[in-house]
Amino acid sequence: MVFEKGRARWTKLENAAKIFPSTTNKRDTKVFRFYCELNDAVDPEPLQLALKHSLAKFPFFRSVLKKGLFWYYFEDSRIEPSVHEDNRPPCSQIYNPNRKNLLFDVSYFGCRINLEVYHALTDGTGAMNFLKTLTSEYLVRRYELGTSALIDYDASEAQKRDDSFSKYYCKPKPYKLKRAAVAYRVHEEKLPVGSLGIIEGRVSVKSLLGISRSMGVTVTAFLCAVLFRSICDGLPVREHSKPVVISVPVNLRKYFPSESARNFFGVVDVPYNFSEQSGELSEIAAYVGAYFKNELTAEKLGQRFNRLASYERAIAARIAPITVKNFFLRLAYNQNNRGVTAALSNIGVVSLPEDINKYVRQFGVLCSTDKIQACICSYMDNLVIGFSSPFLSTDIQRRFFRLLTSMGADVEITSNIGNGGNL
Repeated sequence: MVFEKGRARWTKLENAAKIFPSTTNKRDTKVFRFYCELNDAVDPEPLQLALKHSLAKFPFFRSVLKKGLFWYYFEDSRIEPSVHEDNRPPCSQIYNPNRKNLLFDVSYFGCRINLEVYHALTDGTGAMNFLKTLTSEYLVRRYELGTSALIDYDASEAQKRDDSFSKYYCKPKPYKLKRAAVAYRVHEEKLPVGSLGIIEGRVSVKSLLGISRSMGVTVTAFLCAVLFRSICDGLPVREHSKPVVISVPVNLRKYFPSESARNFFGVVDVPYNFSEQSGELSEIAAYVGAYFKNELTAEKLGQRFNRLASYERAIAARIAPITVKNFFLRLAYNQNNRGVTAALSNIGVVSLPEDINKYVRQFGVLCSTDKIQACICSYMDNLVIGFSSPFLSTDIQRRFFRLLTSMGADVEITSNIGNGGNL
């Protein structure tokens, strides 16, 4: 961390992060919960020491979010975070414009280490990399292991702080905007503000690979198809003409080389119209697989983020005060939300040094949301699908897991429903 002449270093928010401060609310806090479940109960003393060493590798995480005249910005701080026993519902509010606090929180409960992160600070890849570092630092100290068990990312502080959207930005060619159709939206009675209904399913990676390969698609495309089918089975007749649209975040580091620990992701919205297509699971899976193959290219993903970045570079956007920007960002966010039914995010395969694999059972991810949200990650042979939802009804989630079991997958379910809101 650099402090020059008594002043902290400040950093501009990158393109993807700018939407979060203006659209954060008590219903949707824009907070992730990443967790690592160990085989033994967590000891807080080595966890606190592990957090200190992890922050030395990710100094950008020791930032606070401040509000300027024209934009929000990050400022380095000297705040020392403390680990604590988990005492709040998952994905509780972290960012408060009236407080100067860090944008992440580390807690523990039983065998779990929890990392909660405000989305403006980093994306899923950055948060998982921090949790993996924290976990390895903890296990080395807890069991007095050698340094070979530590994760050492071969990236400088400057690379971790990199704004990769700016790095890869180039002025987009003229284009004609397509007006998106209004998607089917789930309209159900909601839980109290500040509560999320959570249902998690743990499945064998091998069994899901077998099913998805039999359909000729990836696990992500297959699970996306299962979610489409689960939503369709509850689709009201009067809403049948509307497309069901699933929003899928994409890690741009797979397409544009980057070691950034900040946000660097895109989003692909996958539409499916049950009034125009068969609705059979195998056909949906083939459709989603083909859609991913067509849309998930460096060229198309680059076009999308260049188009979005061009808006903030316009003179009118640069000189407008932050109150005006917030109004239009909320307007754009709400308009985009009308075109999305649900979201599915696959963090991917989590790997650790071989020396510590025996101490870890699984990883999981949850996310605050104002719609149905599924988050997926896998470790060894355990793939965890975490649903979070603001709705009282759990029909879509139940249909999703029943469809998986009907295809031969053995699913172990856990939930916070009826458990005081905790998991």
